[in-house]
Amino acid sequence: MQRKGFSAGQRVILSITLRMFGWIFRVLTLAALLTSCTLVVWAQTYTIFDPAGSVGTAAAAVDSTGKIVGIYFDSSDIFHGFLRRRNGQLISFDAPKAVVTAPIASTPAGLIAGYYRDSTAYAYHGFVRHSGGRFTTFDVPSATETVVLAMNEIGQMTGFYVDAANAVHSFWRDNDGSVVIFDPPGSTATTATGINNAGWIAGYFNDTIGVRHGFLRRSNGHFVKFDPPGSKITTVNAINDNGRVTGSYFDASNVQHGFLRTANGSFVSFDPVSSTGTVPTAINQGGVIVGYFRTSDTEVHGFMRRSDATIVSFDPPGSTTTLAFGISASGEIVGRETPAGGTSHGFLVKIAP
Repeated sequence: MQRKGFSAGQRVILSITLRMFGWIFRVLTLAALLTSCTLVVWAQTYTIFDPAGSVGTAAAAVDSTGKIVGIYFDSSDIFHGFLRRRNGQLISFDAPKAVVTAPIASTPAGLIAGYYRDSTAYAYHGFVRHSGGRFTTFDVPSATETVVLAMNEIGQMTGFYVDAANAVHSFWRDNDGSVVIFDPPGSTATTATGINNAGWIAGYFNDTIGVRHGFLRRSNGHFVKFDPPGSKITTVNAINDNGRVTGSYFDASNVQHGFLRTANGSFVSFDPVSSTGTVPTAINQGGVIVGYFRTSDTEVHGFMRRSDATIVSFDPPGSTTTLAFGISASGEIVGRETPAGGTSHGFLVKIAP
């Protein structure tokens, strides 16, 4: 396959794809911890899986019907998408003429959304895979790159796009294909990362001096900008139907913590015990948050934070890097695990008291 250099916008896009394999991490400073949450150990049941031909697998999301979507790469470094049904059946797929296919979400009705990189212009585009396997590909008008990062249960999507000036903006795409583009006031780069069933969108943006903040965009177009107390860099990753938002922030000592922003605008900061850097990635309708954290031995572990603030740490047997990326309404957790010296695999874990 012909190689081509990446534009600044493409580097942002590629970093999201590679993050699912743990090849890039934000530097997490080893410093004092926040340990106000209780850590407990509950029964954990794991399923480890890989599509045929995979040399590295990451599960990105699981929906309310138990369908899992994610990405894997083969021995030729081609990235493919996959669907895993509740019965364990694995279906591999690729967007048309794609060298990277990255599904990020599915709906109970069988829609799968994500982004892909084509093999001709090496540009990124959005896609929808319908339940019968048919693809709809799209770009935001005037975009040179389009990336879908979230989809709600009714098929509305959000993400970001890159324009001809290499500036990054965000968009909302309705079921009928209509698109609304947006930026919070004062933004120089906007990344929408989550959307709930009411059409509320959460994400983050850079201001005119390059500082990153969180935002919430209500379905009427009203913006709320926010930062957890003490934050100098805020990254938002997910929102649920109750308007609860989760993500991470860096404090003045460059330590990364998780946060929950409640519907009334109050904040809760949290870290698993022994964390030197906490990254929440998803929240379900019950307010259960999942993500991953690094410890001083440089290993990475998954965590689940229940709505009562109890935190459960978990790792599939033998894993030294566990990244949780999605959680269903019933509490099924998916992600990527890597044993020492091994290759990455997808996992499904069910955690019970």
